[in-house]
Amino acid sequence: MSIKAEHGYQLKSLGECRPGARVKIKELMGGYKMRLRLSEMGLGTGQKLVVIQNLSRGPVIVQKDGASLALGRGHAMKIIVEVIDEEA
Repeated sequence: MSIKAEHGYQLKSLGECRPGARVKIKELMGGYKMRLRLSEMGLGTGQKLVVIQNLSRGPVIVQKDGASLALGRGHAMKIIVEVIDEEA
């Protein structure tokens, strides 16, 4: 599910991004509790991340401001991001 953003960047779920991709969170598709949990982790719309690890199973590991965060695959699939750079 890849969509072209208004200025040429791709929109996709965080769970679909390759390791090394630099992304910007555009939308959180989950419910209130998921958005609250992500907010507690410092993740929200406009935040920039680097995908560190994304295997076909297990957590998606991202880096934000030098800290590594592990997100469950279900949560990662509900985070819509704009791909800024495919390989960091």
